[in-house]
Amino acid sequence: MILEYAEPLRAAVTKLSINGRGRYVRVDPGAPITVKGRYIAQNPAESPTDTAQIILFLNEKFFKCVYNEIPAVTPEYSEGTFTAKCHAPTEQGKYRLLAGWAYNWNWPHEAYDYIRYADPERLETVGVIMVGPEAAVVSWLPAVLVAIPVVTVIGLAVASKR
Repeated sequence: MILEYAEPLRAAVTKLSINGRGRYVRVDPGAPITVKGRYIAQNPAESPTDTAQIILFLNEKFFKCVYNEIPAVTPEYSEGTFTAKCHAPTEQGKYRLLAGWAYNWNWPHEAYDYIRYADPERLETVGVIMVGPEAAVVSWLPAVLVAIPVVTVIGLAVASKR
């Protein structure tokens, strides 16, 4: 895999699947949800020992820290997979699955606060979970399809896996 971008990378969710059905799913209230994905992360040369966190949120509420380690230094990068499980909310609605990244926080919840409040451009929509009957979900579909980018990269870089 070769990624070519203009800015320093930092972290990215590169693939994501919810319940094995892609990044957009409809589920019943309270149904089990399994999110599987791939990530990449890297440190800039000037900060080779930073600890990177990649965190998932469900409608901006903390869901799961999927990476909390010291990644490779640019131009190399670290990559891996993650699985996160939960149950769908019991209230009908559209729930965004977001991914964000931060560095050097002692606890993922502190990184979450930083991403959400101090540096929200580090937060990207990576999936959508529609909770409710299929008839209710159809009315939300056009807005959801516009909201999900084809490739989700949080940060940008020139990186190559050798």
